Amino acid sequence: MADSDAIIAGSDGRSSTRRGPDTRKAIEAAAVELFARLGYHATSMRALAAAAEIQPAAIYHWYASKEAILVSLQDDFMEKLTERVVTAMDRHNRPALRLAAGPGPKANSPTSTPASSALTSMR
Repeated sequence: MADSDAIIAGSDGRSSTRRGPDTRKAIEAAAVELFARLGYHATSMRALAAAAEIQPAAIYHWYASKEAILVSLQDDFMEKLTERVVTAMDRHNRPALRLAAGPGPKANSPTSTPASSALTSMR
C-alpha cells in the first residue's frame, strides 16, 4: 500500500482504502467541523482521525501536527478571501468604488459556512 493511502473501516467492519487527496480532504473537513464545534484545543488528533474515518497515523503523512492543520486551513481561507476581494475591487476604476468593494464586516467567509469562518479567530 502506498504512503498516501489510508485504511478506513467499512460499514461491515472490514478495512477499505481511501486514496491520498481524498484522505487529505477528509482530514480538512473533519478539522473544520471539529475545530468549530469543539474548539481547537479540545480537538484531539484521535478525534480528527475518527471524524475523517482514518487511522490516526494517516494524519501525520499529511500534517506534522494539529497546529499545521489549522495553519493550512487558515492559509487556504485567507487565500480564497483575498482572491474574492481582489476580484471585486478589480471591477471598478474609481478609488471610492474600489474601496467600497473591499472587505466589509461580513466578508469573513469565502465559503459562507460558519465553521470555516471560525478558523480566522482560532489559535
